[in-house]
Amino acid sequence: MRFGPFDLDQGQNHRDIICGPFTNKGIIPMDSETVTQFPTAPPAEALKTGIGIWRAFAVDLPLRVAAETMRFTSRRFQARADHLAALAACASLKDAFELQTAFVTKSMAEYQAEAATLSHEVSEAAALKAA
Repeated sequence: MRFGPFDLDQGQNHRDIICGPFTNKGIIPMDSETVTQFPTAPPAEALKTGIGIWRAFAVDLPLRVAAETMRFTSRRFQARADHLAALAACASLKDAFELQTAFVTKSMAEYQAEAATLSHEVSEAAALKAA
């Protein structure tokens, strides 16, 4: 019997061909095969490690990101206020246009730098917990 590109032997069905490599048929390893057992920590230590990781990513990291975001927002509000005061002092439309262009260019550079700073905060926190 054919199943797609495969020939089925007597007593074999399509599930054996598709799922066979992915299922455990209760095969016991032979003496010559080694079974890798991963070391397990005592339950109290595992719990402590889990809580430490949870705290780092669920509490500490969001607080660090929020603090950095508030610092950045504060600087942006101050820059905006300074820009509006400078716009009010412009004598011509050309001066206002140049000032606005410079402000937007500088703002975009600062937003890019802030994205890098926040990315660094997240990767630093992940590296600390991975170590």
